[in-house]
Amino acid sequence: MAKKNKRKNKNKNVAGAPPENPISSSPPPSPIPSEETIIPNIAEVEKEAFDFATAAFKKHRFDRDVAEEMKNEFDNRYGPTWHCIVGRDFGN
Repeated sequence: MAKKNKRKNKNKNVAGAPPENPISSSPPPSPIPSEETIIPNIAEVEKEAFDFATAAFKKHRFDRDVAEEMKNEFDNRYGPTWHCIVGRDFGN
């Protein structure tokens, strides 16, 4: 007795039609936030970073504490997108 091919059709689209793209059916991205975006002057940011680092090194003994204080200060001033790495011999 011959076995029947019982392959199920997983693609329930109309024959010949391409499968539905889940990305194209998603809603469009939201527009740019209405809040005013702060774009700092790079020269000012560099000076602030130097001043913050100098003050933080006077208060803290460990590099991670200096980095945490600097990150928090920049997050408060310019929004939560900053990272800060403090340490020795990064260029060697």
